[in-house]
Amino acid sequence: MGDGNTTSANWLSRSYDWLTGAAVPGAAGTGVQNTPPESKYEPGVVIVKFKVPPDLDQIYSRHQVSHHHRVFPDNLGQLHHNPRRKMGELPDLTNIYKLKVPEGKDVGAVIEEFKKDPNVLYAVPNYARQGQVSPNDPLLSTQWALTKTNVLGAWDIEKGKASVGVAVIDGGRKDHPDASPINSNSWNFMNASNDPVDGYGHGTGVFGVMAAKADNGVGIAGINWNPNIMVLKACDDANNCNDAETAAAIKWAADKGADVLNLSWGSYDCSP
Repeated sequence: MGDGNTTSANWLSRSYDWLTGAAVPGAAGTGVQNTPPESKYEPGVVIVKFKVPPDLDQIYSRHQVSHHHRVFPDNLGQLHHNPRRKMGELPDLTNIYKLKVPEGKDVGAVIEEFKKDPNVLYAVPNYARQGQVSPNDPLLSTQWALTKTNVLGAWDIEKGKASVGVAVIDGGRKDHPDASPINSNSWNFMNASNDPVDGYGHGTGVFGVMAAKADNGVGIAGINWNPNIMVLKACDDANNCNDAETAAAIKWAADKGADVLNLSWGSYDCSP
């Protein structure tokens, strides 16, 4: 992944393989039948991509919109040049809006109305992805996975390099004596701050597997002894990871030069 050819479009496309179900266990050909659970999404909110900038006064009046913001604002809507990647044909992200409609109004009906607008490319709910289950086993010091994956042997050859940037897009990270420092590009997409504190615990668990301080006599050992982790909080404190925030975080990570993105969440629902 660190070959310099990664673009924001690549990350978005690969991530949406998961969001659209292309990598969901039980897909066609596996012989496994999964029953998708009921869709979860933010009530009273729709995500709409317009072909050209919309007439917002008309949108407010026609669809009873009470608030709007662009999913990718000015500092995110244009894909930035990054000397570490080769720029090719990239998508225009400037006209994707998160729109607030009356919570009592049926989101599906609102979406169908937006689809009648010839200026609309797509309209979807702001789906809530769920963080994958993480263990609460107090005996994590056994860390059986490190043996199963031969990480202990790998450490004789390589303990990790800070030159490899990893973005953890999840619920943030709690302060802990065994937690490594985080990258200065870390960000909280839930409250637009540089303090991605974890209020649920899932993100902290993911971070710990990667980057808990090693060889310090405390807690567990992270796989990378020299981590460079960008913590991007895009999941709320109930472990819901909505599309608008996670998509913005994916693009942020790519623009800031992350070599690897970790997305430990998903659902059965499809997004464009």
